[in-house]
Amino acid sequence: MEMDFFNRGDLAYIPQDVLLYRVSGDHRFGYVKTEKPTVAVILEELNKNSNDCCIFAFGGKFAVNKNHVYSMEEPHVG
Repeated sequence: MEMDFFNRGDLAYIPQDVLLYRVSGDHRFGYVKTEKPTVAVILEELNKNSNDCCIFAFGGKFAVNKNHVYSMEEPHVG
């Protein structure tokens, strides 16, 4: 799902074996790999030219490739 469908504060599903890069300001340092599916909170899109978004998970701020972020919300049909 494209990031355009997410809003700040939305819950997101992150699958197992996805790399999450720690973020502090504009810097990335270290990473964790999800050992099991994880629920995260969407914080922001990092850069319009990037394929990453910023999430809150495991008590911290992480960058993750948008291709590994899935909505926890039911699609609205209307």
